[in-house]
Amino acid sequence: MMYPIRSVAAKTNRLRMLTMAALALGSGTHAFAQPVSTNPTAAQVTPVPNAGPASQTAPAETAQSGPPMQLIFSPWAKYCTKGLTEQSSEIRAKEVCFTAADGHLTSAQKLVIALLLEQEGSDTKLLRVTLPLGVALVPGTRIVIDEKEAMTAPYIACLPKTGCMADYKADAGLIEKLKTARTLAIQAFDKGKPISFTLPLAGFATAYEGPAGDPTGLNELQEGLPDELQNHSGDHRDTREGR
Repeated sequence: MMYPIRSVAAKTNRLRMLTMAALALGSGTHAFAQPVSTNPTAAQVTPVPNAGPASQTAPAETAQSGPPMQLIFSPWAKYCTKGLTEQSSEIRAKEVCFTAADGHLTSAQKLVIALLLEQEGSDTKLLRVTLPLGVALVPGTRIVIDEKEAMTAPYIACLPKTGCMADYKADAGLIEKLKTARTLAIQAFDKGKPISFTLPLAGFATAYEGPAGDPTGLNELQEGLPDELQNHSGDHRDTREGR
C-alpha cells in the first residue's frame, strides 16, 4: 500500500514529497521502451563506477558529453514522524519512518533521491525513487544492486516541481541486499538515451537499523520540494528481469 501524506500548506509539520530525481542505467534493456516526453532542464547524468561512501563527491558526465558535473552523495539517514496520512485518526497516530539518501550538485540541487518508506504496524515497505520531470514514462524505471539482479517498476505519478516517482516493494530479501551491497543503481531513459545515477549503500544498514535522526534533517531533505505528497493507491508492482 502507499502511504498518503497530507498537504503542508500553512502547516509546519506536514511532510513534503521526499523524492526528486533518481535514475541510473547501464546497458539498455527491452524493458525500457521509447521516450514519451522530455524536459530541457531535466538532469542527464551517468554514474561513476564503483561510487565511494556517502558524502563523497564524484564527477558525472552529461548525456550531451558536456563538462562533468560534480555529484555529492548525502549520508543515509533515518527520520520518523507521525500524522502524515489522510486516513483514520488511528492510522494517523502511527509512526512513519524514512531511510533516505540523495545525490545533489554543489548548488544543492537534488538530482537523485532513494527512500525506504515504512509505517508502524504494516508489513508493507516501499523503496521509492523519484526522477526528474521529462523522463520517458513508458519504459518505467529499473534498479540494480551491485550490478547484479535487476528489478523494474512503472512510474506511479509525476508531480510539478518534484519529479516522477516509482515504487518497489521492499521485502526482507531486498532490504537485506541494501544492507550488505555497495551500490544502488537507479535507471531510466530521457530523450531516448539512458541516464543513470549510482548511490553508495555504505551507511544504509547503520541508518536503517539505528534510531531516527534529528527531525531538522527531515526539513533539510524536504528543502526545495513541493508542499504536497499526493497519495496513489493500487498495485505497486516490481518485476525481476528474466522471470
